[in-house]
Amino acid sequence: KARFAAVSFTERSTWDLREKLSSKMDLSSHWVMTIHGLCGAILREHPRLEGLAGWDGEGAILSEGDAALLWERSTDILWGDELSPDIEEALNILLERETREEILELLGRVRELRGFGALDRFAERTDSDLAALEQISRFVLDRYDRLKLRRGAMDFHDLELGADCVLRHPEICKSYHRRFELVLGDEFQDTNPLQSAILARFARSDLSNLCGVG
Repeated sequence: KARFAAVSFTERSTWDLREKLSSKMDLSSHWVMTIHGLCGAILREHPRLEGLAGWDGEGAILSEGDAALLWERSTDILWGDELSPDIEEALNILLERETREEILELLGRVRELRGFGALDRFAERTDSDLAALEQISRFVLDRYDRLKLRRGAMDFHDLELGADCVLRHPEICKSYHRRFELVLGDEFQDTNPLQSAILARFARSDLSNLCGVG
């Protein structure tokens, strides 16, 4: 029996999509969910893969608000008096060129892009400012990850990274290719690069069963 996966990017739009589809068909064999619901479903089906670092899709999922509060706690430590000398030196290098608000914005961008190897690329450069940003970013991200671990929680980015890890296994991708005749990405314009990569791997390699709406 042909099955489809319909993915949207907000709870509201997913609810609307499910309502429309359920009036026309039985959805029990199909997936209709948010992009993070899709990521969680993939993780729950493959919880023991090497490299998942505990992302099994079963932990508590932080809301955007809760994740923002934990991130704020993680960055607040930069403005205290108990920094190690090397972190304080790196921070001072950044403060010579950037305001506090600009540093926080840069750290937020690094957080978004670390799944694409941003920190490793910083390490390849010899620029002192980038070296300082790398050092501060690793310090803050480590604190943020430890705060999540204490809560037994994941944020949306963790779900995306975990699903991306699963879908790097060709045999798993092929199983989804056989299983779903159609992959629909609603509001496709709202995808970030990692989400787009997840949908591209979840769909067939020639993208013949992927339909993007937006």
